[in-house]
Amino acid sequence: MRLSSTMRAVALVASVVSSLALPVSVPIGDNLPDASRFAYADEAKKGELTFSDINILQLTDVHSWLSGHKHEIGVEATYADCLSFFEHLKANAAKFGKDLFLFNSGDIVDGTGLSDATEIDGEALTPLIQQMPFTALTSGNHELYRDETMTHMVSSGFVDSWKGRYITGNVHNATTGELIGAPYAIVKGDQKSKILVFGFLFNMLNNCKAVKVSKVEEAVTEPWFSEALDAASGVDAIVVLVHMDVADVLIDTILRAIRAKVPIASVVFLAGHTHYRGYRLVDNRAVSMESGKYLDTIGYLSCSLPTINAQAIACDHVFITPHLKDFYGLTGTTKKTFPTAAAKAMQKDVDAIRAKLDLDRTVGCAPLDFLPDAALAKPESLWSLYLNKVVPAAVFAKDLPNPVFLASTGALRYQIYKGPVSLDDTYEVSPFKDTYVIAKDLNAQMLARALTALVNSTLDARVKRTSDKLLLGSTLPDWLATVVPEDLKSEATYNLVFAEFDTPHVAEALKTANAQWAVPTETYRVGEIDSRSVWETFMNQSWPCDSRAIREAGAIKDAQLALLDVVDNA
Repeated sequence: MRLSSTMRAVALVASVVSSLALPVSVPIGDNLPDASRFAYADEAKKGELTFSDINILQLTDVHSWLSGHKHEIGVEATYADCLSFFEHLKANAAKFGKDLFLFNSGDIVDGTGLSDATEIDGEALTPLIQQMPFTALTSGNHELYRDETMTHMVSSGFVDSWKGRYITGNVHNATTGELIGAPYAIVKGDQKSKILVFGFLFNMLNNCKAVKVSKVEEAVTEPWFSEALDAASGVDAIVVLVHMDVADVLIDTILRAIRAKVPIASVVFLAGHTHYRGYRLVDNRAVSMESGKYLDTIGYLSCSLPTINAQAIACDHVFITPHLKDFYGLTGTTKKTFPTAAAKAMQKDVDAIRAKLDLDRTVGCAPLDFLPDAALAKPESLWSLYLNKVVPAAVFAKDLPNPVFLASTGALRYQIYKGPVSLDDTYEVSPFKDTYVIAKDLNAQMLARALTALVNSTLDARVKRTSDKLLLGSTLPDWLATVVPEDLKSEATYNLVFAEFDTPHVAEALKTANAQWAVPTETYRVGEIDSRSVWETFMNQSWPCDSRAIREAGAIKDAQLALLDVVDNA
């Protein structure tokens, strides 16, 4: 257990950031100086949420973390709690004659056992997501990695259940060519606000065969895009759900296409994919916001719309850490009055699925915290643990001679906390369940060339499975191996093992190192292990739980809860 970064800083969670409207002398659509384009909200003070002309809550990149952060004190609210928060806040807005809209910018799957402990990733999750009353939502890249996941989302009725509000402007059925969702939607609030909604995914390159992702630059030239803008007369604003970084140049591409038809429209981009909190003024009538990951953030945006052509949009944005006491304060509720009937029903369903999948079963006790962004030389390095302990113990067969393991560093998604580790924790660390592949009997010289090429290369962001800004800002390279080329013995042959997801890149590196001759590969230990199960195997064997470890974990949690009470009451 540990306090969230917010609580460690003894900061309260709701921070209202003042309007970032530029002087009206700045023309709409002009490129703005970097210093004026970006602002990142600090959680500096507790404040009330104000309601303006357009009011929005955003969730993005939740990756099935519906149960919240059980190891982080102060980030404990669940998806059901977020539902209660939205319902109360919407009712409060209505008292002022204002609407509140709820949007999701994609990546609902891949992250916990709620998504990945089932035969088809997401099959137990999607009925839970349907209980959240999103105004509209779009697809992330993680929904598109496996044919069976995307097929399930369509055939189960998940996409259709949103009644035209699952928006995918550049994600198509590969067989029919039709868009998976709707190209756009016009939505009306209870208080008569009217919004045109688009949805786009970044220019993904490694999607599954069931879908085709067209380039955003091409999608905005399609007739439907122009027709949508023509049909949107009288809307108060345009909201674009974009599963891409808040600063992605494709946002500017979309805005230019909008400006060509409606030069003075107020436009809000709700971004995602890169897992951090960011805010950007794109031009003086367009803003972009990205609201974290893994249910660590709810983004709130409240915008006063221009009443004359010369005015700029004026928006306040707030990044809210999902902490229950702050939810109570921001909605005027108490612990007793906060849970709504719909939220209670959702939580009951979540709990039932967790029990069915046995997600809270303890599989071992970690001796310390392990962090995915820690330097390899540090004892808390999750990657060192994986390469030096987990792989030799649980991936390599005992009779495999001279094994070498290679991995792209997007494979590990979250940290391990000291103390009891649950089955769900293993999914949080490694949710993808990749099978392994082996290239056998490689001579040292060829393997050295391939390893050197990969370790010194940088993956195209459009094929990375993890684009977390915080992890990308660490010192880890895109590739890691259990040996360095210099340690290979020239007379020996080696067996290279890697995850199936990495096959295109590894196969190409081996081919280049082998004078353009393809190197044969085959699946390795299929049905015995995968990239998630090896963690459970290792923990069962190497991290036994004793009463002392359990007592220590309990004592740490009690101390942190006591500190949280001090913070809450400050």
